[in-house]
Amino acid sequence: MFAQEDILRPAAKRQPKDKVPPDGDTVAARERRPVRRPFLRVGVEGGMNLNTASRDVTGILATSPYMVYEGGSGISPLAGLYVELDVARSVAVGVRVLYDVKSFTARKEDVIEDCPIYDPLSGYAIGYTFAALSSEYETTLTYFTISPLVRWSPVARLFIQCGPVVQFALGSTTTTLTEIMDDGEDCRFSNGTELSTTRIESSTGPADPDVRFGIDAGVGYMIPLAPWLDLVPRLGYQWMFTPFTEQTTGLDDTSQYSTGLTTYTATEGVLRSLQASLSLWFVL
Repeated sequence: MFAQEDILRPAAKRQPKDKVPPDGDTVAARERRPVRRPFLRVGVEGGMNLNTASRDVTGILATSPYMVYEGGSGISPLAGLYVELDVARSVAVGVRVLYDVKSFTARKEDVIEDCPIYDPLSGYAIGYTFAALSSEYETTLTYFTISPLVRWSPVARLFIQCGPVVQFALGSTTTTLTEIMDDGEDCRFSNGTELSTTRIESSTGPADPDVRFGIDAGVGYMIPLAPWLDLVPRLGYQWMFTPFTEQTTGLDDTSQYSTGLTTYTATEGVLRSLQASLSLWFVL
């Protein structure tokens, strides 16, 4: 009797536990699927610029002290902030903002200048000889630099950055030219009241152009210090298309007794920087 009732009783249709609808969309599957939250990073950066400058100077003798302006290099500081947002697992977009100092110098040893010989009674030049000396200059500019960057990580933590860079000049350009007589020279510089073996000329003027454009490219590595903090060394290069100074002309009077006053031309100046920096990136 009971056995017969068990056989005749319709059994409930059961669905296998592992049965998943054809579209694969179940409540459990949706609950288990991870959702990646984009990372926002904010960083502070400090480092150094290795600057190289070059321009052509024409119209004067190769031994003129003003030929020193044809090249230059120097080290100067940088400091700034960085903000980026992940747009994919290995790609992020960000903005780099810097207080960017550019300083460079050069020295020329084989300088020859006319040294006038004065009549002690009349005070007039009655002849001239040649004096050997060295010339050295230093130029300093400061920029507010903005670089929108794309960061791509080909492997974990190693990354490549690239993007445009815009520099806005802060303040004036300062240049100092120093000339020093070689040891043993009898010739002296005169400022009207005293004689010296050294002459210093300084000039300050507005940066021209005051806005520069280029490309910023770099490589770096994120070293984890905590789940929310990375130490990031970076090596980059600012390849600037805009010169740091326009073409200029000047008057060279250092050989006025032997060849006369000479007008020289200095072409637009090229200034680019290799940058080494260290940053702390905070994950928010």
